[in-house]
Amino acid sequence: MTYDVKCMKDVLTNLDFLIGFTNENSLKLHTHTVKDICINLDNYSIKDVKYSLLKLAEAGFIELHDPNNDINTAEVIRMTYEGHCFLINE
Repeated sequence: MTYDVKCMKDVLTNLDFLIGFTNENSLKLHTHTVKDICINLDNYSIKDVKYSLLKLAEAGFIELHDPNNDINTAEVIRMTYEGHCFLINE
């Protein structure tokens, strides 16, 4: 596993793509599993994507729900304001 800023940015870009509008007034917020996120990131190893998710959560860029303390079963709830700012400014 490596600390890969490009991978982290690609993970955030993928999450930004996965969150969409159900109508003009509300966001459709779905949780996303590691498997969901990895589908469009096949140029990175699964270990690197998992590590990036952990680091993004530590940095406060994503909200990660991990009740079992296991990244394999964790779900990304949403990207935070800080995550959006990181994505825009990189």
